[in-house]
Amino acid sequence: GTKKKDCQYGTATLSVDAGDYFGEGRNCPSGEGSVTFGKYNSAGGDGATVTGGQSNAANEDASTVSGGNTNSANYWYSSVFGGNHNSANGVSSSVSGGEFNTADADKSSVYGGYVNRAEGKYSSAVGGKENVAAEEYSVVVGELETSCRDDNKFKDGKRTCAEVRKKNPDKILKFCNKKYLYNGKKIYLRDICVSTCGNC
Repeated sequence: GTKKKDCQYGTATLSVDAGDYFGEGRNCPSGEGSVTFGKYNSAGGDGATVTGGQSNAANEDASTVSGGNTNSANYWYSSVFGGNHNSANGVSSSVSGGEFNTADADKSSVYGGYVNRAEGKYSSAVGGKENVAAEEYSVVVGELETSCRDDNKFKDGKRTCAEVRKKNPDKILKFCNKKYLYNGKKIYLRDICVSTCGNC
């Protein structure tokens, strides 16, 4: 196909590019061994591939976008399989269609839906709208949270979710309704120790 003037082509690349009305290419495979099909797509990582659609970007090594519009795979081994305005931002993260979805943590995944986010490591958001799988290993299906786990990283002095769980019910309730500084902001303990506080 035709070449894009402002693209620094990598070595051993493949681009299927019909070009624009002026005969200039529209894809940019700048990573070594990268591949671009479709139009206005870019593959910036080594071994990265964009195999269709438009305005998609595979920005890191061995990342891939398999079509759709304005999707991006932004970390090693990440992938987006179609849809619109989706992004896979963690190592080995993936988004499978839908719109405005993001898989932000390593090994996280989003399967369709609208404005869903997978923020915890190994977490998954499946369908629905505006759902967040925030904890490690958590799963959100539609609007139903199917995993109820305490955040075991939380520690305030000697206080942890496990320590609170040992208290009597009245004290657990008191602790759960108190805010603690965690990750730079004040958060109710019930939103940290969700299993202990019965906030599933």
